[in-house]
Amino acid sequence: MDLKLFTSRDKLHQQILFFCLVIVAIALPTSRAALSIIQILMFVNWLIEGHFKEKGRRFIRQQPAVYLTAIFFLYVIGLLWSQDVGHGINSVLKNKIPYLSLIFIASSSPALPMKKVRLLPVLFVCAVLFTTVLGFYLFLSDPLRGPRDLSPFIPHVHFSMMIVLAIALIPWLMKAFRPDKAIYYAAWAAALWLLGFLLIMSTLTAIISMLLVSVLLILYDLKQRQFQRQTAIIGSFSVIMLVSMAFTVLYVSRPLRQEIDPGKAEMAATSRQGNKYTHHEDKTQRENGHLVFYFIVEEEVSASWNERSDLDFYGSDKSGNEIKYTIYRYLSSKGLKKDREGIEKLSDRQIEAIERGVPNHLYLEWPNVFVRTHQTLWELQEYRRTGNPRGGSMAQRIETWKATIHAIKERPLLGWGTGGHLEAIYFGLSQMDSLYQHFDLRHSHNQFLHVLVTFGPVGFIAFFGLLFLFVIRSGALRHQPYQVLLAMTVVFMFGHAPLESQMPLNLFLIFSLYFGLLEHDGGAASADSQK
Repeated sequence: MDLKLFTSRDKLHQQILFFCLVIVAIALPTSRAALSIIQILMFVNWLIEGHFKEKGRRFIRQQPAVYLTAIFFLYVIGLLWSQDVGHGINSVLKNKIPYLSLIFIASSSPALPMKKVRLLPVLFVCAVLFTTVLGFYLFLSDPLRGPRDLSPFIPHVHFSMMIVLAIALIPWLMKAFRPDKAIYYAAWAAALWLLGFLLIMSTLTAIISMLLVSVLLILYDLKQRQFQRQTAIIGSFSVIMLVSMAFTVLYVSRPLRQEIDPGKAEMAATSRQGNKYTHHEDKTQRENGHLVFYFIVEEEVSASWNERSDLDFYGSDKSGNEIKYTIYRYLSSKGLKKDREGIEKLSDRQIEAIERGVPNHLYLEWPNVFVRTHQTLWELQEYRRTGNPRGGSMAQRIETWKATIHAIKERPLLGWGTGGHLEAIYFGLSQMDSLYQHFDLRHSHNQFLHVLVTFGPVGFIAFFGLLFLFVIRSGALRHQPYQVLLAMTVVFMFGHAPLESQMPLNLFLIFSLYFGLLEHDGGAASADSQK
């Protein structure tokens, strides 16, 4: 390391700031704890450095940074009418600290050399690649491991956002750095690897984001009259994705459309042990067309199951569901009766799958993307049939959206205030007499509804207005990876609340900082940013 860097106190603080940003880029896909700790170090370094008047003037001159930082104070103002000030301070404001620790501190500090700044996206991509390699190892070491468990450090849905951004960053970095052919081809191989891992993870929102981003890039090229080889590749990819998604939906929905009804003679039969079957004719749930709550001899299933598994028949599977229910669904999916004979026909691998919460034998045969699509369609079918949202995350999201809308109607002007969103959802669920009373969600799973129920329409306009002003005034949209990040974030806003969760908020802010404030004009990495 060059000792000249430490000849000046100010340069030392600048080096510490750069070190902190490096750790942030690496920690995004790998460590929540490191992300939090390093931002505390950024704040301490900023305080010790001093020069507060100069920093204040520098921050004010960075007008786009002012817009982003103002969002934090919008949440502070929301405490004035909050229904739960304690939750608002201890949870909500705590999660919004990156608006200060990343945006305010970095934009008010002396500018970092571009030679160093350009390393941040490279380090981020490398960290994402490392995490996917580890995730793929987990996939190979345990074929029954669910796609959600392939992200070893952070929630899989947040990691999928980072994979999409990393895929977009790779070609942009290749144009910026213009490496030799070996690195160029290795980079494209890495992009294909990331795409393949994304399909293994089967995060539907991320896959839809990839498709939308591809379409947007094609439209941009056509508008700029820059239809090149890359445009043709993206177009071909989009067509393949569309056809694949259509085929997937049609294929996995076939078992959901089946209805296999037994005859009266079959229903009157007894098990091989001579026991009479129980048929719950008021329950019409099906699995691959077979009725789940028909042909049940519970004492036989219970005894036979407990002989083969260490998990008690009346307990829970490893996913937290009633294992009895999982067993009934799995046996029904194979067209087997719920008796001793049905359990005896299961292989050891199928017993292990049930223990892990796998409810359908097709899930052991299909690729993950088929499984995830089928699960979503099944959840929606059951929710429509019974009105009970406990069947899965998609149904629970819809129920939560409905509850949030009820809460918005109750307090239409200013909303429920910072931290009041949980009480708002509880209120909405009670108004609906919902079966989903004991939810464990932290927000409305929709960014637009969350902001509206928190701040009301005026705060909603202020929140998204400040984001819009930053995007327009910062010039970040000149860079194609930021276009991808913004489009992806908007897509995720419909089924999630990415700006209310730690990792996606930090992802959005660090690259808003990079492309909107750190990437100066004249840097090599900003060259040809339009393509």
